[in-house]
Amino acid sequence: DIEALFNFATDAELFKMNQTVMLDDRNDSWIPKMQEMMKGKPVLFAFGAAHLGGEVGVIYQLKKAGFTVEPVL
Repeated sequence: DIEALFNFATDAELFKMNQTVMLDDRNDSWIPKMQEMMKGKPVLFAFGAAHLGGEVGVIYQLKKAGFTVEPVL
């Protein structure tokens, strides 16, 4: 459950004070780089669980940009 992992990882008060730098800004900067890398070829990206969930997460941002995101089981 990605959202539960995200909520657990970001629940600590110390983390909340630094979430913008530790997650949000990093995720925002990765999306354009990922889009460029994915042009014309399949690519596998691996992230820590906290980077995946929420509206600033990589999954949400890629879907918002029009990409299909599927888990690898």
